[in-house]
Amino acid sequence: MIQKKILLVTTMYPTPRSEVHTTICHDFAKAWVDSGYDVKVIHFKSVFPVVFYYLARLFRPLAIKYSGNDKLDIAPVYDEISYNIEGVTVHSIPIFKYLPHRRYGKSVIGSNIERIQSIMNTDGFIPDIMIGHFYNPQIEIISRLKSIYPKSISCVVLHEKAEVIKKLYHKTLHNYKDNIDIWGFRSKSLRAGFEGMFWQLPISFVNYSGISSNFVSSANTPLPRKKLNKFLYVGQLIERKYPSMIVSALKQAFLNKDYDLMFVGSGSEEYNIRAAAKKNSSTDIVKLCGQISREDVLDYYDAADCFIMVSRDEAFGLVYLEAMSRGCITIAARNEGIDGVIIHGVNGFLCEAGNQDELVYLLRHINSLSENELMKISSNAIETARSMTIENTSKNYIEFVMAAKSSSILK
Repeated sequence: MIQKKILLVTTMYPTPRSEVHTTICHDFAKAWVDSGYDVKVIHFKSVFPVVFYYLARLFRPLAIKYSGNDKLDIAPVYDEISYNIEGVTVHSIPIFKYLPHRRYGKSVIGSNIERIQSIMNTDGFIPDIMIGHFYNPQIEIISRLKSIYPKSISCVVLHEKAEVIKKLYHKTLHNYKDNIDIWGFRSKSLRAGFEGMFWQLPISFVNYSGISSNFVSSANTPLPRKKLNKFLYVGQLIERKYPSMIVSALKQAFLNKDYDLMFVGSGSEEYNIRAAAKKNSSTDIVKLCGQISREDVLDYYDAADCFIMVSRDEAFGLVYLEAMSRGCITIAARNEGIDGVIIHGVNGFLCEAGNQDELVYLLRHINSLSENELMKISSNAIETARSMTIENTSKNYIEFVMAAKSSSILK
């Protein structure tokens, strides 16, 4: 059997010199390598004029708020590096643009297309499948590569809302329509938004994340809970995830102090969390645990009754699945990435992102449920997570793309 070759192009990937807040692209790439595919990754690392890094260091809180990312790089990287991580060959290439959240120049796109060709020619790598994750510049890059490798399947997976894509591409997105065979989306809501704003897609899929098999065990069983009083948040402590609001909502929902709230993670909202705890006389029951390794965070999930994160602009949110896999009653944001995986009242609950009043109502409702009802929801959450390991989701992902090759639509 001939080994299939996959080219993955992304602007977010773990490198030896830069930390990222998600390893989703590497999780897929590693799973494909483990399944026998030959995978090559092109990682584009954005580089800006030096003045931006100076300003980012000088006004770091504002830069973090603007970017929505606490792991913001504040030093430019100008050199290309190649490395291997868990069997995946990666070429990390700096790509220049003048302004954040803007398109790359035509000459920049052209020179980087040539660089990708050079890398692939050197290695004798002709891709069967070309996949781009994140919209900018992957939509343009994958479309251009399709013209060079017309027999390859071209696919772009979008993590961004339609409004964001429209703001960048305006009316030019249709220029790339014919050269992208398959469109993927990190959630059902992202796909619906795209089709509502642009066009109906003949071939598309929802690209769900998967959790490590370490989180899933046949021994996982729901724990009896008469009520919820141990609450947990895991993730970046940033404004769009509303962590400090959870402090106030719990105080309002439970007027007594018969509960605990733990925050695992770090970020610019730590000050506001402490301020909210002080304002609500909850400093003794709100604990900031800092950054915890993914392996050690298991103990925190297992000690919790309920996981809460009602953030906006969440493409998916792997922590929800992790919490569900350990039987936590999980509360997420409605119309965000995990909506569709979490079915309200069946295997978890959904609340409007950042809506404190709705969260208070929901917490009181959940604590009014019987022990059997809570057990059923917890059991359903475990079963959902058990079906969504990285092995399963990666297999479903690449098999869908491969099957599309035989579709009459692509012929």
